[in-house]
Amino acid sequence: MHGNGPAFMFGPGLDGAVDARLRAAVAKTEPPEIGPTLDADILDHLDLHEWRLAVIQTAVFFEAWLSRFARARFAQAGPSPSAIEAKFLRSDGQPKSATAIAKNLVKEATGVDFSATTEYDNWAKEVRDLRNDLVHGKRFDVTHSEAIRAHEAVHVAIALLQTQ
Repeated sequence: MHGNGPAFMFGPGLDGAVDARLRAAVAKTEPPEIGPTLDADILDHLDLHEWRLAVIQTAVFFEAWLSRFARARFAQAGPSPSAIEAKFLRSDGQPKSATAIAKNLVKEATGVDFSATTEYDNWAKEVRDLRNDLVHGKRFDVTHSEAIRAHEAVHVAIALLQTQ
C-alpha cells in the first residue's frame, strides 16, 4: 500500500481508524499473532463457503491456542522451559495429540479436568472427530451448520479455559 489517503476497495473508503490500523499491521516486519490470524482465516473460509477448510483450520486454531495456554500455565508454576517442552512429547519423542493435551496437560497445568466438561465433549464431537474424519478421508463433505458449530465450540471452550 502506498499513498497517504484512505484505502479504497470496491466500495466507500475505509474508516480512518481502520485504515490506520491496517496500514500499521502491514508495515510490521514481524509475523502477526497466531490466534487472531488463524481465527481470521477461519472466518474467511466461512465467508467463502469453504466449510471443510473452516473445520480443519478451527481444529488447528484450538490446538495452537491450547498448547500455548497450557505452556503459559506451566511457566507460571516455575518449571524450566525444557521441562515444560518435555511434557508435550510422548515417550517416543513425538508431539502429544490435541486430545492428550486437552485431557491430561490442561488438568496438570490448571487443576481443572477439562475433559469432564460439556465444552470438552462439544469440542471432541464438533471439531476433533469431524476434523479427523475429514483429513483421514472418511468424509469429504461438511455443512455450513457443522462449520459454524465447530467454530463456536472452540470459542466456548477457550472462554471456559480462560476463566480457570
